Amino acid sequence: MSIHKKQYYRFIEPMRFICSIFIMTHHCFIYLTNYNFLNHTHVLVDFFFLLSGFVAGNADEQKIVSGTTTFGGYARHRLLRLAPLMILGVAVGSVVLIMRHPHAGAAFTAQVVLFGVLNLLLLPKFWSASGFPDYAVVSDPPLYTVLYQTAVTLFWARFLAGASTRWLVCLAIVLGIALGGVAHRNGGFNIGWGSSGAGWGYLRTGYDFVAGLVVFRFSRAILGRMPWHPAFAVLAVGTILLIVFPPFSSLPWRLATFYVLPPAALILGLSAGDRRLVPGDVWLGRLSYANYVVHTPILFFVALLIGSTSNLVVIALVACLCVTVAALAMTCYDQPVSGWLRKRASLSLVARPVSGEVKETGAT
Repeated sequence: MSIHKKQYYRFIEPMRFICSIFIMTHHCFIYLTNYNFLNHTHVLVDFFFLLSGFVAGNADEQKIVSGTTTFGGYARHRLLRLAPLMILGVAVGSVVLIMRHPHAGAAFTAQVVLFGVLNLLLLPKFWSASGFPDYAVVSDPPLYTVLYQTAVTLFWARFLAGASTRWLVCLAIVLGIALGGVAHRNGGFNIGWGSSGAGWGYLRTGYDFVAGLVVFRFSRAILGRMPWHPAFAVLAVGTILLIVFPPFSSLPWRLATFYVLPPAALILGLSAGDRRLVPGDVWLGRLSYANYVVHTPILFFVALLIGSTSNLVVIALVACLCVTVAALAMTCYDQPVSGWLRKRASLSLVARPVSGEVKETGAT
């Protein structure tokens, strides 16, 4: 049985927003300054992957296993949820990328369009291209995570939903060991974002997603023995801060930062149960996705206008601009378009008797 949705919305959703703010701030410094600040925020991406596994297990696994939701319906629901902002990010990012290279010619523009179409088909750019940065998604680099997460989630829904907990634990161990070996060879866990190592992004996402499923399977036993205390919320945020600002640089601590702290932050955040600790918690969680998608094209455009800057006030104003645009994109574009698409998709539902029951054949 699943945990009530409120149990992970209440404090996990604001934590998602906090993580998106740290990632956005890191990118502000990368693209607008020469200072690599907050360079451990890549582990927060793994927290997102971990959380996606937990949410999939909690919200959808029982529906898929019981047949209440078909794989086709689940896939449609996922794609319709992600598509509007993905299209916006790729489209705006492609325009800005072309603006940054005004004298590149028609061949460059054609390649930008080609890469955009490829990414909208949920495929990263696996090869290096002359004149382009080494990103799996050249128009909107953070979207590489959406590509891998969507692919892994659909693979789980088709082949792994309902697998035994013991099998999932073994799979998580195997994937974790394999990922550790790849990270050792590549100099760290921040892999998958570039064209040259795009394939490793599936391994990284797969491990985190399966680990999130394992946390979900054990969550009832864990949470049932954790009496609520406000200190857990503080510890959850403190764990995120330890990820962003690691106090040690030793190998054991780096391994703990990747393998231990993200699930610890998730479990501590879940301990809040259905208590509303932050006003607008669900809204903040939704805003995190919009903020994650739109901030990089904005930063590229600002960099095109003002170049590099060391003025912290300017960086703070740009960060506020990113969040404001994300909120507008979510409320004025993503939510209306997603709602319209889901409504249109619901019209294609066909109820057919299956063993005396009515089974869904379309979107959830």
